[in-house]
Amino acid sequence: MKKAIIIATIFAIAFLSCTKQDNLNMTGRKVPLSVKAGISIEPSPKAIVAGTGFPDGAAIGVQILKNSDGSIYETGALTNVQFIFSQAGSSWSTATAFNLTATQGKVYAYYPYAAQGTNDALFTTVPVTLPATSNTGADTDYMYATPLTAVADLVSNSTGKNSASLSMNHALAQVSFVVYKENYPGTGSLTQFKIEDATGGTSWIKTSKAAADDLAMDIANGSITGGEKGIITRTFGTPVTLEAVSPSADAATLRTQVNATTLVVPTANMAAGDIKFTFTIDGKSSTAANTSALSWEPGKQYIYKVKLSGTGLSISSVTVTDWTTVVVDDIDIN
Repeated sequence: MKKAIIIATIFAIAFLSCTKQDNLNMTGRKVPLSVKAGISIEPSPKAIVAGTGFPDGAAIGVQILKNSDGSIYETGALTNVQFIFSQAGSSWSTATAFNLTATQGKVYAYYPYAAQGTNDALFTTVPVTLPATSNTGADTDYMYATPLTAVADLVSNSTGKNSASLSMNHALAQVSFVVYKENYPGTGSLTQFKIEDATGGTSWIKTSKAAADDLAMDIANGSITGGEKGIITRTFGTPVTLEAVSPSADAATLRTQVNATTLVVPTANMAAGDIKFTFTIDGKSSTAANTSALSWEPGKQYIYKVKLSGTGLSISSVTVTDWTTVVVDDIDIN
């Protein structure tokens, strides 16, 4: 397993004026906090969008807490400030700005923004939605910022530190497929795929609960809790017609050939045979289980090469990428 690369993001956000607080510096002027961010690799924000920037209208939540004890920054201060990205101006704006005082604050952030009841109450997790059944392309990519808690990163107008640089990390793992055909006489119409526990007795695959869902992400470390054992089923709104083109050996090119993908809750230490993959092609379903131990780590993309031939379906290899790539094992589907 290759060492994960932290997906970093740097945006330019300005906290403009104050609504629930009236924090002044020593000269009586308000001092707004500015948060800088920018993408070093692709963040694949929401619905696994490819590219090097957030989509227009993307929203993040920012929380600033008192460094001394982790409490609310100041009495009445906002704890969940929403910022919305404008692609036209390449800038972020908010209607509920945050102003700094002499109090030193540590900074947390997450994506996408989620309302948390009253906007001046502490919270540590945000809800995550990962449905068991949906169309492809409907998954939401959840991210959290590496907390800014080091002395040099604390924000405060008394020290002149009124800006912060955020590194955004993926909380989920991505499982992708490059499905292609070779000496196959049929059309090769891919309409659905499934991922599930092979034995049904384990909980490697987790999804949102049908009722009273408790699936959530910790905004400080991205850990995912809650949910229930499930089967991930993804259906194509428009069937994919498989091509007779072999997957590239080049990682960057391989990523562009992915024609089926979904996000999954990270899980580790799965043994051979623990996971079953099912593909529905030309109305026929074929399955296979993993043939070696594996883990799905947050922020990584696992690309499986799936060949459809006249003799059946086989997974020739799986490539591990950091949303980037390395071959891990071979799987045969009968």
